[in-house]
Amino acid sequence: MTQGQVLVGITSPSSALRSSAALPNHCFSVLFCFPFSFGLFICFDIAFQSPAVDLVSVGVRDFLYAAAIGPLGRDTAARLWSLAHGAALMLANNGKNCSDVFVKGERVDSTVVDVEGTEDSFVIAKIPKDN
Repeated sequence: MTQGQVLVGITSPSSALRSSAALPNHCFSVLFCFPFSFGLFICFDIAFQSPAVDLVSVGVRDFLYAAAIGPLGRDTAARLWSLAHGAALMLANNGKNCSDVFVKGERVDSTVVDVEGTEDSFVIAKIPKDN
């Protein structure tokens, strides 16, 4: 697999991002490069073949998953999807509300970091390379 690249278009960056990166308050793009590829899916996509399972079939093993799910969804659907597909699943639900990280169905230690002055937060975790 080749190096992964993500082009992110941001239309209204948070004040924390603007101040920390000296960015203007308008549209801009950021290119992130990673030494691995990862997939992205949202919410109810977890119940379907595409896009996530199709990405697993071509070798993607690390996934970002944005979903507004409670503890039941986190502890069942998200964990079991990770287990069934032998993948790392980084679940983001505004950090504080059921965000978590699973690798092959096992919960991985993670830390939620609040962005000062906003309701935003992010999750940090070490993902084993052998997943």
